[in-house]
Order: sequence, then structure tokens, then C-alpha cells
Amino acid sequence: MPENRVPKGGTFIGSSLLFCDKVAGEAITVNCLNEFHDYLEKKNVQQGIIQVTHSDQFKVRIPKDFEKIDFNLKETGDLNMMPASDRHLVVFCEINPDSLKEYFRKTLELLNLYDTIYFTSSPEVARFVNDRGLFTLIQDVAGKRDLDHELERLNEEKTRRMQAFVAELEAEKQKIEKEQIKLAEQYQSWLAENEKQHEENAKRIEAAKIQSTHSGTVYNHYLEKIVESVNRLNDLQQPYQVRRWLNEHKRHFIEQVQQQQLPQALRSVSTPAHATVKASATIMGVPNYSDYGMKSKPAEEEFNIYKVLTFVLIVLLLAGLAFACFFMEFNF
Repeated sequence: MPENRVPKGGTFIGSSLLFCDKVAGEAITVNCLNEFHDYLEKKNVQQGIIQVTHSDQFKVRIPKDFEKIDFNLKETGDLNMMPASDRHLVVFCEINPDSLKEYFRKTLELLNLYDTIYFTSSPEVARFVNDRGLFTLIQDVAGKRDLDHELERLNEEKTRRMQAFVAELEAEKQKIEKEQIKLAEQYQSWLAENEKQHEENAKRIEAAKIQSTHSGTVYNHYLEKIVESVNRLNDLQQPYQVRRWLNEHKRHFIEQVQQQQLPQALRSVSTPAHATVKASATIMGVPNYSDYGMKSKPAEEEFNIYKVLTFVLIVLLLAGLAFACFFMEFNF
């Protein structure tokens, strides 16, 4: 179709509807396109010549059912299952409103294999495409059913990809199960080791309680002897007799103190090893797994009350001895 003031042909005008994520029903799509394009040709083409030089000069009119498209949208199914192929398909077929509706319905999933699908009933266009080899040409006329073969090939490809997807998921499942078993074994080992440590720590704590009680008794007994020595001096008993009496108890006290053992330090609880599981990405939009791991914080050192108790008792003992010595020297 030649342009105005351009003697040669080869210029075409076309109409299209652009959908995103969803598509309209085939009937309303074809009706709106036909109505829009009929008006476009009627107002802009005369005797096979385009009357404008730029597309922004076209006289157009919105189809009467255009607003209804939003209420007739439907999902595209698994249209995004396969990546774009940079391939284009031309279907040579009979074109009328009813046949286009059926072609649109049947070929929607073929967009998984082709980026664009054209329909034409022009033998010249079909011959041109075939001679140039620019696009893939199939025929759906005069007993030729290439379109059915394309649809069968699509189903075979979908089946192959689905089987590959299932196999990849099965391999990933086995990998994750192995990681799960390995991680469970690590934790079982960690739990068994720390349960044993807790049992040993419980025994040490119980022994330390007994030692603490006994130590307190030993120190208290000697402190009582010091107080009693002071009372004897106050009762005018001879200092050398009091000293000799106290020294006997002191020797016994020192022997008992030397026999005392400080509590054994508690065994620290180990932390579980840092575990990491990595899984490869799968096809068909299955997301990647992130590295994950679990790590415990190091246990804080516990407050050792037994050392503090021993230190306090020693201070009290030294204070009592200093007081007794000072008092006895004062009386001498």
C-alpha cells in the first residue's frame, strides 16, 4: 500500500492490543481489533493509498467494547515457563473473525517457543517469508496441518522440561535429606557430650557444697576457740596457758585447712559446630536456598562463689588472730 505522495508501495498499517500478565477473551479481542482497524482504514486510506505521512496524524476511534476488556481478562497459564527464543512464527491460514478466535486460543501457549506469531491469508506474504527465510512458516490450509505438529512439539517440550524439573527436585531432595541427617548426627553428638558434662558438673557442684559446709564448720570451730581464749584471758587465766591451749586447737585447725580441697572448676559446655547447607537453583522459577546456619554464643564464665567464701573466711581468721595476739601482748 503506497503512501500519499510516495509512488512506490511496501508500506503497511496495522492495529494491535497490548496486554500485560493477563489477556482478554478471544472474542472481545478480535471484535475490538476489527472495529478499530476498519475505522482506521476507512478514515486514512483512499483507493489503496495512505493519506497521512506520519502515524500521529491517523484518525482513530476507540472501539465501543474497549472498556469491557478489563472485565474479560484471564490468566495466561504457564506462558512464562520457557525463556524467550528470539524466534518468530508465521501461520498461513484462512483468516476471518471466527477462525482468528480459534487460532488465538490454540496458539497462546506457542508463545513459549516463539516471541511473535503472525497470521496471514496472503499467498504473497507467505511466499515472501518462505523465500527470505526470515521467520518460520507453517501452513494450516488445504490439508496442511503444520500447526497441529507445532502444538504437539510444544507438548513434548513441556513434558521433557517437566520431567527434567522433577528429576532436579528429586536430586535436590536427596541432597537436603543427606544434609539434614548429617546435621542431626552432629547435634546428637553435641547433646550427648554436653549431657555427660552436665552430669559431671552436677557431681562437682554437690561435692563442692559438702566441702563448703565442712569448711565453714572448721573455720567457725576455730573462731569459737579464739573467742573462748579472749574470755579465758578476761577471767584472769594465765596467758601462757591460754596460748598453749589455743595452739593445740590451731594445729588441728591448720591440719584440717590443709586437707581441704578447692572445688573443681566446672567443665564448659561446648558450642555446636557451625553448619551450612547449600542447594543449587532449580528450573521453572524455583528460588535459590540461602546459606543458613546456626551458631550458639559462647557460654559466659560462671561466678565462683567458693573462692570468694574461702577468701572471706581467711580474712576473718587473720583478723581474729591479730586481735588475740594484740590483746595477749597488751596483758603481758
